[in-house]
Amino acid sequence: MDPDFDRERLAPEEMVTCPKCGRSSASDRLNCLYCGTALELTEEQKMTARPVLRKIELWEPGWNVIATSAGPDAASNSKDLLRLGSEDAEALFETDLPVPVVRLSTEEEASFVVQRLGALGIGSVAVADDELDPGNAPRRLRGLEFRESSLRPLIFNDPGPDDAEFSPELIVEGFLNRKRLESTEKRSRRSETILDSSETGEDETVIDIYGPEDGRGFRIRPDGFDFSCLGTRKAFTAAENMKLLVDELRSRFPDAVWSGSYRRSRRALGIVWPQTETTSSEGVERRSFRGYAKKKVAVTDNEDQFTRFSRMIRTLCR
Repeated sequence: MDPDFDRERLAPEEMVTCPKCGRSSASDRLNCLYCGTALELTEEQKMTARPVLRKIELWEPGWNVIATSAGPDAASNSKDLLRLGSEDAEALFETDLPVPVVRLSTEEEASFVVQRLGALGIGSVAVADDELDPGNAPRRLRGLEFRESSLRPLIFNDPGPDDAEFSPELIVEGFLNRKRLESTEKRSRRSETILDSSETGEDETVIDIYGPEDGRGFRIRPDGFDFSCLGTRKAFTAAENMKLLVDELRSRFPDAVWSGSYRRSRRALGIVWPQTETTSSEGVERRSFRGYAKKKVAVTDNEDQFTRFSRMIRTLCR
């Protein structure tokens, strides 16, 4: 049962009858406490209701509320509605907007939060996971061919015909990070001791490019990309070439929207869109009669998060 619900303290006028099951719920709820059906609230009741912010796993379909504008008091004004601590609320609104501020189960809940944030002076929109489509990453490119006012994408590892040329409308710069932590733990009946651990990780700059009417986009990663499109400017390292390519794209297509705020927004993004973490066991080794050692591998990856960010920018630019 909802811990905020206390029937004995509520007057009859503070209760709302469910249109489906006929039982009463507190008027500060959006849905019936018993069957989950949306309650028929008055406009006044809607402005005091609070959504049930159940944590939505990344694999579950959901709706994202994206803040697009905010005043100086946005963090303090919204933290109760969003059920955030002061530190997280400040992190959301001190960074470059737009950023996701909450992720909910239904479109109705997301629309309600958008309305309530608007009353607090915070502009926002609701965006479905289906529109961000993080499981369907942008098509990876193996190269580019520049034309006078357009480019021709060359698809990575695709024997079929390459896509027709287009003029980019949006360029999103970011990076992918993958960390791998390996640890060996000695376990016995009385204790656990870490015998050894090692961590490896790497960052790589990535560029997402979107054309007209293109919701999926193209992605450039330094590994396997042919930088011949840079001509005589081509440098010796992939890292240098990625910087040069960003400059080249921005110079050739000045009318395209450019976003480079991903790195500055990562702290805020992680509150609603955390990185993907997976842990696996690499086997068990008996070390003594009463103890054994277990090797674990934990991998942290931000590709899902960056793809959501990239598609968010694309959605808001349309």
